[in-house]
Amino acid sequence: MPTEIVVERGNLRRVGWILIAVGVISILLPTLATLALELTLGAVLLVAGVGQVGLTLRAKTDRPFAWRLAIGMLHIVVGLMLLTNPFSGAVAMSLVLGILFLLEGIWEAAIAMKVRPARGWSWLMASAAISGLLGLLILANWPGDAAWMIGVFVGINLIVSGWAAVVITSDGATPSA
Repeated sequence: MPTEIVVERGNLRRVGWILIAVGVISILLPTLATLALELTLGAVLLVAGVGQVGLTLRAKTDRPFAWRLAIGMLHIVVGLMLLTNPFSGAVAMSLVLGILFLLEGIWEAAIAMKVRPARGWSWLMASAAISGLLGLLILANWPGDAAWMIGVFVGINLIVSGWAAVVITSDGATPSA
């Protein structure tokens, strides 16, 4: 089996099962999953913005001072917008997720071709195809029903990626292709 798959076999399997569980929850509660993603993104942007502004103010002599300050403030503003009105960003987030899933599909396909013919490589290729397809579906229906679509499609993506991780790290009990 190629080294890339064997290195963290136990951890990868655990992560796979976690991805499957979170994916199922995301599909069962799609609007809540979208809300959770929006709030998480808002919090991350707020913290990043505060950090950026703080570092910029400490290093006043840095040449791109105004630029870094503006970017930090923009992170804070967008973070606060998402935290105070999380569904306002669902349309934009659906566009970003569409692009992300499309790129993830391309990346997973490249990895699948690299590890081929290792046991389970076709599951990784199937995951790549589904990720790419989800990306295309989101982009084709954008802006669409972003509030539920994000939760459902993220859930599907997590389940498929999780299953690919579980199968690749299995000891042969799962069918291989």
